[in-house]
Amino acid sequence: MSELRPAPAETPETALHHGRLGVFGIVFFVVAAAAPLVGMTGAVPVAIVVGNGAAAPGAYVMVGIVLLLIPKGRKSRAAQALRPQVSPGEMGLGYVYRF
Repeated sequence: MSELRPAPAETPETALHHGRLGVFGIVFFVVAAAAPLVGMTGAVPVAIVVGNGAAAPGAYVMVGIVLLLIPKGRKSRAAQALRPQVSPGEMGLGYVYRF
């Protein structure tokens, strides 16, 4: 069985920086993460009463799929931004002989 050891001493490299992430930042992150859930659940009564009641669950499935695909698209766009920009003329051997 392993022994409990005290935490290492706090150094400037491992310490949290003062003023970087405060209460406002944490609240903003929580609200931003909860906003899609509130948008989906808050409109349920209106979607059933005003719209086609039988199709409302299918619409929510479609919206849920779209909400799942948004992070995938953002990830692929971020990966594209990290790639070197190559013009169509450099697609072939021109990219190899770039000066």
